[in-house]
Amino acid sequence: MFKHEVEIFTIFLNILCYVHYYFYSNKRISKVIIFFTGAIFLGAISEAVSIILTQSYHYPGFRFYIGPVPLFIAIGWGSTFYVVFQITEKLASRFENKYLYLLFYALIAGLIGLISDLNYDPVSVSLNWWEWKNGSPYYGIP
Repeated sequence: MFKHEVEIFTIFLNILCYVHYYFYSNKRISKVIIFFTGAIFLGAISEAVSIILTQSYHYPGFRFYIGPVPLFIAIGWGSTFYVVFQITEKLASRFENKYLYLLFYALIAGLIGLISDLNYDPVSVSLNWWEWKNGSPYYGIP
């Protein structure tokens, strides 16, 4: 359901993130390229490794794939990392102490990422965007 529209919309949303970061970083295109290349690469690799090693889920019926991972998932990780980065940056910037800043940054970024993922999975499973082989009471997600 709406798989092809989601693929296109994800690309559009990422372009908005690129533009935002371009202006946020004082028009330093190199920062934008490095951030999103790393985020998309990290997202694609972590998804591919998880799919291959666990063989517990897959993504049926999309147009474009990078190995076992749909392109929109890899690109979506880029925008997810960017939103987490922006929220965490705003919250953590209040800390003067470098160690408290880093600790708070890591904890908040991890928590926001976890909360995001806990919301993505039930919606995506119900729309048949991905399928888990061994479900659980949490919306069929292990």
